[in-house]
Amino acid sequence: MTERLQEILNRKPSKWGNLTVKEFERDIKLLQERVEELEEFNRILSSDKSMFIEELVREQHQNKRYREALRKIIKEGENGEYSHYTAQRALEEKTDE
Repeated sequence: MTERLQEILNRKPSKWGNLTVKEFERDIKLLQERVEELEEFNRILSSDKSMFIEELVREQHQNKRYREALRKIIKEGENGEYSHYTAQRALEEKTDE
């Protein structure tokens, strides 16, 4: 935050009436520019947040498919049906979805 902006934000209400029109317009312009910067920053953060959430959801789905494949492998192993082929097939079935 610039020194000028900090000064504007800390200005006491009684001091606003002592400004010239030129000073007031300059201060308003500075405040408007800062608001625009913050709005752009907010848009960027919102976009990053959305991308992060989408990636998180994809990873959660992938993890779910891996867990399901591993459960199938374990179940087949308990039934004596386990083989490298069934393990590979279970992983491929769940990760291709």
